[in-house]
Amino acid sequence: MSALARFLADSALITRPSLPVLRSSRVRLARNLADAFFPDRLAPRERDALKTRMIDALTRLPEFEGATVFDMRGLEPTEARLLAERRFISAELVGREGAAVVVSANRKCSVMLNEEDHLRIQATAADPDLARLARAAEALSDAIGAALPYARSPRYGFLTACPTNLGTGMRVSVMAHLPGLVMDGQMEKVVRALDMCGMTVRGWLGEGSDATGSFFQISNRRTLDRPADAIVADLVEWSRSLVEQERNARRRVVRKNRTGVADQIGRVYGESRFGVTLSQGEAVSALSLLRLACDLGVFPEYARARIDDLLEEALDAHVAFRQKIPEDREHAAALDRARATLFRETFSTIPPPDFSTL
Repeated sequence: MSALARFLADSALITRPSLPVLRSSRVRLARNLADAFFPDRLAPRERDALKTRMIDALTRLPEFEGATVFDMRGLEPTEARLLAERRFISAELVGREGAAVVVSANRKCSVMLNEEDHLRIQATAADPDLARLARAAEALSDAIGAALPYARSPRYGFLTACPTNLGTGMRVSVMAHLPGLVMDGQMEKVVRALDMCGMTVRGWLGEGSDATGSFFQISNRRTLDRPADAIVADLVEWSRSLVEQERNARRRVVRKNRTGVADQIGRVYGESRFGVTLSQGEAVSALSLLRLACDLGVFPEYARARIDDLLEEALDAHVAFRQKIPEDREHAAALDRARATLFRETFSTIPPPDFSTL
């Protein structure tokens, strides 16, 4: 069994709640060392030496006892993309020279090394307690900073490669499932309101991705001259508002078109249960609607957790890695067939929809 396969097997043992609307949360801190140029200003040999130094310092910390280290140089492209799909790394880290990621034993914290900044410290959770998550991220940052002193300025705070991260270097985000607002035609207004309040709305896989399946990543945009607790408080307030708006939108959509909603759910369930080919986009869109159906009581409560698992397992790199699908001319077609098989196997264990709850 490969190191990545063992890592995935261990990750499967970690239970996580499956919540409506807010699917996950993350706090990310950008940090750079005081005694080194930013990664893009370093020669490849210098980046490699710095990577080794940082890995050695991090793995000596109690917070990373039993941690897993993935060096981008030692990963196949599919393996690196799989880590990006799990959000342990960014898409920019895939294939990057002199880069690595260190993941804690409980999978709740990770540190990307030599991406845009020397260190991208991430704390993630499946619950919306952003204040607790921010405290965990800052405590980890402090522990790392004691071993690897950071570059700081009295005026600009933590120094970062991109000026938009100056100050706290903190990005707080939630992954929200908002099919009700999308179906009710309200999402454009919500995005405009978030933008006016200094929030950024991105798609399913973060920067540069679209909002496939009505999943949106919402994060703060301002980091300079804004204290960390205020950044967290802003997103907490917006998260609560979004949850309430989404619940109201779902009620309106069902009230206005109960038959249409039931028809969409029934058709998608049938395609998921019996389909022969399924693209990644089709899979995520289907799972979004079926996840909404769970929240509406159309499927048993346990089905949402299985759907949340599929939202990762059905992504391209996950399917390719687990099924050992080669990168050849038939790669895309083989992915779609394997994904459909995974759906058929999963939904054979979930009973047909019960529309009496609508």
